Amino acid sequence: MISSGLSAMTPEQVANVQKTVDQFSATQNQTGILLLVQDHGKTHTFTAGYAKPKLKEKIQSEHLFEIGSASKVFTGIAILQLIEQGKIALDTPIKKFYPTGAITQLANIKGENYWDQVTIGMLLNHTSGFIDYLNVYEDDEKAMQILAGQGKSYSFEQLIRLAIDHGDANFKPGNSFKYCNTGYIILGDIISKVSKTDWHDYIQNHILDAVGMPRTYFGSRIPQDILDSMPQGYFNGKASSMPPSLAGSAGEIISNLNDLEKFMLAWSTGKLYSKTETLANQLKDDMHLMSPLADNFFYGNAIMKIGDFYGHGGQTFGFQSFIAANQVTQQIFVVGTNDAAVNSLNLLTAVAALPIHKEQIGKQKAFQAPAPAPPLKLTDTAWQLTEVVQKTLPSAADLRTVNITFTKDGKTKGFSGCNSFNGGYTSKASSLKLGPLMSTRRACAGAAGELEILILQALDKVDGYSISDESQIMNLESKGAPILRFKRKP
Repeated sequence: MISSGLSAMTPEQVANVQKTVDQFSATQNQTGILLLVQDHGKTHTFTAGYAKPKLKEKIQSEHLFEIGSASKVFTGIAILQLIEQGKIALDTPIKKFYPTGAITQLANIKGENYWDQVTIGMLLNHTSGFIDYLNVYEDDEKAMQILAGQGKSYSFEQLIRLAIDHGDANFKPGNSFKYCNTGYIILGDIISKVSKTDWHDYIQNHILDAVGMPRTYFGSRIPQDILDSMPQGYFNGKASSMPPSLAGSAGEIISNLNDLEKFMLAWSTGKLYSKTETLANQLKDDMHLMSPLADNFFYGNAIMKIGDFYGHGGQTFGFQSFIAANQVTQQIFVVGTNDAAVNSLNLLTAVAALPIHKEQIGKQKAFQAPAPAPPLKLTDTAWQLTEVVQKTLPSAADLRTVNITFTKDGKTKGFSGCNSFNGGYTSKASSLKLGPLMSTRRACAGAAGELEILILQALDKVDGYSISDESQIMNLESKGAPILRFKRKP
């Protein structure tokens, strides 16, 4: 890592970062990648991939993207500003704002209620124990099926009810840490109650306008023409979107690289607070380990901390983001991707050498050239069907529902939309022979059934394969000719 704070990025380092971004996009099916690095006051932007793949529209540095949970930094700043004004405190019980009502059920555990113990600070730090209405399904695709939908809208009460309906709290208030969007929905409502203005307007007036962020919007308020000009959001290569009101004050902000750069510079230098100690306390107080799998990754007061980097990541149903500032190295990083399954933190780790594990501290260097990607192998990934070559398909068939994997121990597993199958295979060099494929569920009906028959008939004829590292495409072949075409799943 650059830790001396004495030198800016060299031309070679700039070129290395672009190579890393290009490679990252290429290995993720040309997902649109946006990256900004401000290094010692000089700004560099990097892009790769597509904003709208079907139109072959390249992503541009000025494009907007949903920042998801990185919006929590804005909500957290608003709360800390109200604390500076003496209107609330970290230890203010939230019972003050919600003395009764269904919302108090969020603190139920085995017949006991602990609502009077929950404080504003616990909501900021994810230590309330409340059920997270967004992550309770522990499966992003399942959550999208249940919660997304064209024109869907959610009220504050409905979001609270989503959490309540999933049962008791995870633990007693203050006893542990568990990331929770529900708490930040409540913080937004508290901002409205305390400031006597809608939380959207408070953040607009006291943060966005104060910093000068003309290209930053709330998803529930963005003009339609600007929304239409945004990159298409995806999840695992499938077009998807999140109702803005589902994320609310936990994650509905939309922005771009330049606006977020200005925001991170203003926040990390204390310009959004009236007292110098507010930022200092935000960066050191009440830090909790986010995961036992990352022993140098902490969370406190609406901020993620990785080594000397402070910021926040975000994910919606179609985008990922990460914003980070390092006061030691005088750097700011902003990342956006237009596929919610493409990990923005992985890119940031590669570019900025974030030490997520303590053993990495001092061992990595930022802005290094990416290692050459190893040749893609049959067993490296899951494959998603893109074409049944020279076959007329049922009009309603959805090829994206057909996936196949090849395990290193010679097994084949697949899913065809409503039916899964498995079997064995043998492979040597470019030859490939599939064993009998056994169905594990009932046969599909309609177009899905017709498609499944075509797939199984084709798989029975396969005798070889080829893979393109550049395009991430695999052809399953019969007598040297492709009969099924798949792409690597992100």
